[in-house]
Amino acid sequence: RSYNKAKREDSATLYQNLLKQVNSIAVKKINIEHGEFINHNITKNKTSKYNDFTMRFTDLLIDSATQYDKNRFLYSKDALLTFRNYLLRTPDSLYFLKIGAIAISGTSHSMKASNISLLPRYSKEGFQKKLKMMKDRYTLTMPSLLLNNINWWSLANEEGFIAQEATIQNADFKIYLDRSLPQTPPEYQNFPQQILMKLPLSIDIVKLDIRNMNIQYEEHSPGSGKSGKIDISNLNGSIRNVTNMPEQIRHHPTTSITANARFLHQVPATATINFDMLNAKKGNFNVTFKAGAAGADLINTVAEPLGLFTVNKGSVKSLTAHITGNDYHATGNVLLLYDDLNITPLKKDDHKENGLKKKKLLGFIANTFVIKNSNPSKDGAPRTENCFAKRDPTGSFFSLLWKTVLVGVLKTVGASPKIASKK
Repeated sequence: RSYNKAKREDSATLYQNLLKQVNSIAVKKINIEHGEFINHNITKNKTSKYNDFTMRFTDLLIDSATQYDKNRFLYSKDALLTFRNYLLRTPDSLYFLKIGAIAISGTSHSMKASNISLLPRYSKEGFQKKLKMMKDRYTLTMPSLLLNNINWWSLANEEGFIAQEATIQNADFKIYLDRSLPQTPPEYQNFPQQILMKLPLSIDIVKLDIRNMNIQYEEHSPGSGKSGKIDISNLNGSIRNVTNMPEQIRHHPTTSITANARFLHQVPATATINFDMLNAKKGNFNVTFKAGAAGADLINTVAEPLGLFTVNKGSVKSLTAHITGNDYHATGNVLLLYDDLNITPLKKDDHKENGLKKKKLLGFIANTFVIKNSNPSKDGAPRTENCFAKRDPTGSFFSLLWKTVLVGVLKTVGASPKIASKK
């Protein structure tokens, strides 16, 4: 740190500095139980405090043979450091970050964190009352995070988060958005790769594995008065080259994600996402998404509260989408294969709490004259539709993806693409 700068010209090892007093120092075991660890970062004028801290060192030896031994950790053959019951309130005072335990093995350069959670301090209703504008509410629980070949000295001093491999297991991530609140001001530069580049901490994880993760997105629609949920379960995948370090980006310019999961707990789905890190400021990306068959009942769990239409009959065989985009728009093509589609638009029923009623006349006209009830049709080849969507500057990366795919879906079934732009 800064107070050591005057001493850095001294290249002598600790052993060489001790040589005048002793020939060697050896300790079989050193145990510190239930201590308090305080790290004073003079450069950043910041102090970090960790409670219930345990340190265990085995076979500590300082002599001429170990002074340059990089296989030892602080001159010990083995070292284990454990923090317990870490608690942090976020700067906006909306969440608590909790970590049950962090165990660090110095000699194997591994770290395991258990019982990690990011928990809102308020209920859904209470959270919205704390906000002036529309904002996502997050809940994350993660039983286990394992990191291998980690540079934990850099992490302890908040200089960098550097590891060869990381594994997340059995995590649950929930997002809730109430669209009845006023919209936030337009905001760009908030795609995943752009957020990564703006982090104050240097990050470089070569490979991040995700095992059995569940994601739930819930949105309250003022148009229907209802909340719709989109569940992605049993997600397994990997992310390559998670980095914001320029020298690493020059060697590995793409952060790539490959994953498979169950959409709405039943529909098999796969996705590949590539972020162009050399052009992160532009937000360049490409996505390939594939989903399997789904029936009308399953589709309606999302279509009725969020789309204000119901599928009376019909089934989707598959959906394939290829999307390329940036901070401002996205383009691509969509192939939706389906049979015997019949839908009816809905509107909010003001006489029933959380009720919806059908627009039967409009549905009759749409199904008779507008809707193409199958793809492929009986006498034609499958229709692949091009799609284009301009980004809503108040929306997220996933909002742009959804809107672009929806344009292709609407064009396929014969409906107006303008529906995708309606809030």
